[in-house]
Amino acid sequence: MRAHENPFRADRIEQLPFQFETIDQTGLLNHLRVRSGGSAIVGPQGSGKTTLLELLYHQMIESNIPAALFTFEHARSADLRRLFRQIGDLPPQTTLFVDGADVLSPMRWRFLKILCRLHRFGLVITSHRSGMLPTLVENQTSPTLLQSLLAELLPNHHIEELTDQIEPLFHRHDGNIRHCFRELYDQFSAKPTL
Repeated sequence: MRAHENPFRADRIEQLPFQFETIDQTGLLNHLRVRSGGSAIVGPQGSGKTTLLELLYHQMIESNIPAALFTFEHARSADLRRLFRQIGDLPPQTTLFVDGADVLSPMRWRFLKILCRLHRFGLVITSHRSGMLPTLVENQTSPTLLQSLLAELLPNHHIEELTDQIEPLFHRHDGNIRHCFRELYDQFSAKPTL
């Protein structure tokens, strides 16, 4: 199968909507609108933290609520300077969505929180660990979630072929849905066209 035909190619995975299994989406947004001091979306790698963060960010923008999104992949000084320049250009009462806040050193994390307080910003972060801010959502994954996401990506006959593989695949990757998709990408690369 050619890369552009693979159902697990990156552009298809990125288009998957966040699956709200036990989370009330409207309640989350209302909570963010009234909460000061910040909130965290917590969970292991591949559990959908970034997807949920981006969804909440876009919904605030669509509701005409000032918001800004920033992603940390590494705690490089250039990333921090870019974030601090961005903060200086934002109006008060903006909600700042920060993906990957747990890569910051404790000193830089404290500095970011102080800046947000000074500018009266809301702050929503993703983190692999709890304790940086009060937890808004703790993302969990499950074989059922994996199966639901597969149903979004695959024709029914391929889902039926994978039914017996879903649970072992999930456990082999310790619940990291992203890694499950990577393995399935490789598996489908060896198949003929769908």
